[in-house]
Amino acid sequence: MISNPHEMTRSLSSLSDDALRHFRKDIGMIFQNFALLNRKTVFENVVLPMQCWGYSKSRMNAIAKELLSLVGLENKINAYPIELSGGQKQRVGIARALTLEPKILLCDEATSSLDPGMTQSILDLLRNINEKLGLTIVFVTHEMDVIKLICDKMAIIAEGRINVSGSVESVFLQEPEALLELVGQRPMDIHHGKALVRVSVKNENIADTFLYEMAREIAVPFTILSAGIERTNRKRFGNIFLAVPENDLQKVLIFFNDRKMTCVPHNDSPAERSIR
Repeated sequence: MISNPHEMTRSLSSLSDDALRHFRKDIGMIFQNFALLNRKTVFENVVLPMQCWGYSKSRMNAIAKELLSLVGLENKINAYPIELSGGQKQRVGIARALTLEPKILLCDEATSSLDPGMTQSILDLLRNINEKLGLTIVFVTHEMDVIKLICDKMAIIAEGRINVSGSVESVFLQEPEALLELVGQRPMDIHHGKALVRVSVKNENIADTFLYEMAREIAVPFTILSAGIERTNRKRFGNIFLAVPENDLQKVLIFFNDRKMTCVPHNDSPAERSIR
């Protein structure tokens, strides 16, 4: 089933062969292993989808040159895949995926075989394509950094079902069990008599001195057990985990609530945190 914001959900099994062929034309795809034909030049690899659809030579030539310029490979038009780096091969794959003017670009582990520098350059290119062409990019990946850098929304899928979905910021701030299992995060132990709280911080309060103010205003001792600030393509956010005396838990919750900051106790959630 495919759901598009601008049209009704469609069942692909009900489409005729011709309708299914046109539907697939609207989905471009890039792969982890690039899937280039080694005996064909960069230009020949890029025009291959257009040849299958019977485009004229002049049209294929114009589109291929425009897209190779877009991905920064206009000087590699007659090169063969063996002469290219991994990042350049992926750029050829991106150009080829865009030739039929798709509405959706599906990226299947598209950066998994690239080094960090190449990964960043490919993500920058995809972000530029998203903004310039206005097409939706769907990224299938196990790399959390890729999600944070390029995605606006995310979903965690397990056993064929969507377990969690939402904005990248909301999922990473809420830290659902499905996310913790995916990243292999272990339970956080605290001593008896202490309460564990999660304080979520966002762009507007990252630089605030709220921990100093909490200690000064309500005189509650605390221990920082874990803290981290994440960066996405547009925002910064993170969680701070504090251990506070159980008797002072309500004071802490009220303090952060008054500042319109999310503060959640975790003592009653053994699946996420454990107490000793």
